Amino acid sequence: MPGESELRELLSAGFRGHPKNCSAYFGVLEALGALPGGRLLDFGCSWGYGSWQLRAAGYRVEAYEISARRAAYAREKLRIPVLPEPVFLPGNYDIFFSSHVIEHVPSVAGMIETGLRALRPGGLFIAFTPNPSLEQPRADGADFRRMWGYAHPQLIDREFIEALPCPSLIALSSPYDLDCLRDWDGRSRLIEPMAGPEILLAIRSPRVDTNASGIN
Repeated sequence: MPGESELRELLSAGFRGHPKNCSAYFGVLEALGALPGGRLLDFGCSWGYGSWQLRAAGYRVEAYEISARRAAYAREKLRIPVLPEPVFLPGNYDIFFSSHVIEHVPSVAGMIETGLRALRPGGLFIAFTPNPSLEQPRADGADFRRMWGYAHPQLIDREFIEALPCPSLIALSSPYDLDCLRDWDGRSRLIEPMAGPEILLAIRSPRVDTNASGIN
């Protein structure tokens, strides 16, 4: 977490040129129809840098972070409304957003189910995660073990995504084809080639308030 002077510089610059800059995600969100003004839950917000940028872009942001120290920093330094418990009102959000979180959780299915339950009908579950299925890391066993295992225990790859029972999802890897995202009808399953370093998984919540995800 940055100190006071570094934080002032980051906020003054809007995180431009910094590794924590999240602006590349804004085009993805808008291409999916997750527009500014929507109510967004930033799940796993760390110390709030992404939440701050999403709020600055016009989203109505609430957040959750499991680390009490990081959550306190987000509340106190960035004025992010970080919820104290991972209990979210059903149908309360337009967007359930996470960046490089889903590969850390104890239950991927549980996180997806939690996210879909928190969304209003027709809302979007959006997760960005490192791509574990790249050919080079799989070929280099030592490099693959450094990236995956203890550091990232959950591998969200094509095989996993294809097995998800969600009827409405899109998955592809970076660099993201925004036209492909815009053309997705939000009702079908579209799984594109995954050769890039990061995966986007987006799931549309059922448009009627039923548990149609089928995830156990």
